Amino acid sequence: MKWMKQHKFLTGAIFLLLCCAGIVFYIFTEMIHTPVQSSEEVNKTINESSGKLAEIDLSNNPFPTGGATITEDQLQKYLHGMSHQKVEAEDKWVHFEITEERILYLIKQIESDKKAFDNSDLYLDILSRWLENDYSEADRDHNAIWSLQGGTIGKATGLLSEEEELKYLEENRSKIK
Repeated sequence: MKWMKQHKFLTGAIFLLLCCAGIVFYIFTEMIHTPVQSSEEVNKTINESSGKLAEIDLSNNPFPTGGATITEDQLQKYLHGMSHQKVEAEDKWVHFEITEERILYLIKQIESDKKAFDNSDLYLDILSRWLENDYSEADRDHNAIWSLQGGTIGKATGLLSEEEELKYLEENRSKIK
């Protein structure tokens, strides 16, 4: 204690350094989205849906924006907009309803050319869980995509309850594509 009083500046600097390190650690752990499923689980889910995937026509984009082939930016926009149905966030600008057809379409787009998408493993992890109606990590999914897009406003802070989701769908019916 006596040493700390004698070296106030050094003590303050050490304290400040520890606080900054804690903040940086928190930010980096929040930004990094580690897949919830192993690649084997993702592949198993996709393989189990191979019959449905075969029926998907890539030339028929089920989203109202975009053409037959999509870019990584469009894929992120679709995922981000669909996640809004499931998450609490202060601001939501893009709204796409989650449907099995859309999930399968995005999976098939990624599977048709994985090299075209830098983050294909992340996208397939998210989509394979959503295909199984597992939205328990939708807030983390949203924030992972939001971070890739350089998001600064509208970070997801949690999941909507079933009632809140229905209210969101009803209140935004005219905006949801």
